[in-house]
This record gives sequence, structure tokens and C-alpha cells, in this order.
Amino acid sequence: MELFVRYDLERLTKYASLAHNSARIRTNITTTHASLHFADVNYFNYTICLAASQIQQVVEETKAFYQHTPHRLLIEDAAESTHLHSFLNKEGYLCKGRQILLQAPNQINELAESEAATELEPVSPTTLYSFTQDYLASFESDRTDAAPVSINFSQLLSSSTIQLYRVMAHRQAVGIAALYQENEHFLLAGGAILPSYRNHGYHTSTLISRLRYCFQNRPKSISAWAYENSTSYQNMRRLGLTPLKGYWIYEHRV
Repeated sequence: MELFVRYDLERLTKYASLAHNSARIRTNITTTHASLHFADVNYFNYTICLAASQIQQVVEETKAFYQHTPHRLLIEDAAESTHLHSFLNKEGYLCKGRQILLQAPNQINELAESEAATELEPVSPTTLYSFTQDYLASFESDRTDAAPVSINFSQLLSSSTIQLYRVMAHRQAVGIAALYQENEHFLLAGGAILPSYRNHGYHTSTLISRLRYCFQNRPKSISAWAYENSTSYQNMRRLGLTPLKGYWIYEHRV
């Protein structure tokens, strides 16, 4: 299972420990696919295909799992795409691009420097609400009530594998970032800059800061993911991260 999927599963497990979430979060892990569902957050509504040769079974079980919920299906692009695209199109899935998994360079001295200086401030209970507000704003979420999201995030503060950060520049919060660690394997789990602070190099600086932290801990691997040709993807490529594999994103609107 890909590290980014295990990160999402870890978050859902934490969120599901809250009584009001228990009936709203579901997962289904099989040998052919893994499906995630959180009624309140569209991002989590996706299935990753683990066996493209069994795509018909995967689609049948995925549709049964989500019922009337819009969702995404991720399929590794190494699979034979012409037949898959035709089949998925008939099943109501529309291709929306690719999600790229990238791998970091092996040595820290291969990293470029950034002119924008940022610091990563670990989120604490006292800064959690501000972090949540910045999170929603940075990802341009339609949600305006930060309180329930903050309650969910509070479950992550005690995690030994997930670290949340406020991105600080000149003592001002300019964005958010996250890091996921599973033994000696690291994932640059998420990062976004507030709209008013974009295009100043802060996103690149935040990537460098997290990479430096990872290198200090003698990692076996450092990975990240981004949508192909997005600003995040371009920044990662400039820092020397190389594409490891890609996943086609198929969206099903009910």
C-alpha cells in the first residue's frame, strides 16, 4: 500500500475515534483495492486500485461501497490504459488527470536553496484553531466553520507518526504543512500557502525545511505527491524530486 494511502488511513482512524464521526467514516481494504470514505470531506472519498487486471471487480465493489457518493478511482498509469479508459468511461468515470508520486534525492547537498526564509512551528493545542483556519484558507475550502475541523485535527496532535506545522515567515503565519513518518520512511504529507502570501518562494522553502528534517533522521525513503504540472509538482521537480510513478484520477459523479 502506498505511503500516502496509509497516511490517509491513519488520519481517518484518528477521526473515527470521535463519537460523532464513527458512523460517517468507513474503509474497505482488500487484495484488489482500498476504499476510503468520510462523509464530511470529499478528498477522502477515493479508491486506489491495487490490481488493474481485476478492474471490473474493483469497479463493481467500489460503486457498491460508495452508493450515491461522488468519488475518485486511482489507477497506476503502468496499466494498459486504452482498454481501462474505455471501460471506465462506460461505467461513468471521467479522467481528470494524474497524481504523481515523487521521490526525494539521496543527499541534502543536492537541494537548491530558497531565498524565502520560513520556519516550521509544530502545532500545539493553543495554536490548533489558527492552524485550522489557515488550513481551510490555504486549500481554498468551501467550509467556513473551522470548529469541527479543528476538533478532528486535535486527534492528530497525539500521533507519533503525524506532525502538523504552521509555516512562519517574519513571525507571521503564511501557510501550513504536514509530515508523515512510518519507521524510516517519510512522506511530505501536505503543504499549502495562504493566497495572499503565494509566489514569494514560501512553498519551496517549506519543502526544503521538511526535507532537511527528514535527512537528519537517516531516512530509507522520502516521498511526496502532487497533481501533474501543478505549482507544487513544479516546485518539487526544481528541488530534484523525481517522478516514481503516476496514478490516473477517474472521477465518478453520481
